[in-house]
Amino acid sequence: MAVTPNYSWPTPDDTALVKDGASAMRDLGDAIDASLFAVGSWQNWTPSWTSTGTAPSVGSGFIGGRFTQIGNLVIANGYIILGAGFAVGSGNYRVSFPVNAASTNGSIGSASIFDASASYVQYPGIAIYVSATTFEMRLGNALGLWSPTSPIPLTQSDQLRFFLMYEAA
Repeated sequence: MAVTPNYSWPTPDDTALVKDGASAMRDLGDAIDASLFAVGSWQNWTPSWTSTGTAPSVGSGFIGGRFTQIGNLVIANGYIILGAGFAVGSGNYRVSFPVNAASTNGSIGSASIFDASASYVQYPGIAIYVSATTFEMRLGNALGLWSPTSPIPLTQSDQLRFFLMYEAA
C-alpha cells in the first residue's frame, strides 16, 4: 500500500483489488485518527520571566502554562503568581514563548495583572512580539510596558496572566 505525501497516511495503490477496499479504508481511517489526535494536544510549559533590567523572581510563587501547536499556529496561556520572597526586578517585563515566533508588528494576545490587595481587580493589556523567543506586555491603552510599578506596584499574590495566539517561526 502506498502512502500520501501528507502525514504518511496509507492509501490503496493501483494494484489493490476491490476485495481489499474495506481493509484499505480502515487503515486510512486509523492513520487519520492517529495523526489528528496528536495535532492540538496540550503540553505543559514553564515560561522564563525576564526583564530589560534586573531579573524578577516569583519567590515561593508559581510560574507555568500550557500550549498547543496546530501546523504553524501556536495557542498558549500562562501565569506568573508572586509568592513570599518575590523580587520585582527592574525594567520592562518579558516572557518567553513556548515555541519560537515568526516576526510580527501586531498584538499576539492578551495579558492581565490581577491585584491581590484589591480583591483581584484586573488591569488588562496586550502581549506584543519582541523577538523570536520573547514577548512583552503593554497596558490596555498600549502606551506603557509592564514593569515593577506599572500598571501597579506589584505585591505578594499578584498574578500576571496571558493568552497568546501567534505564528510559529
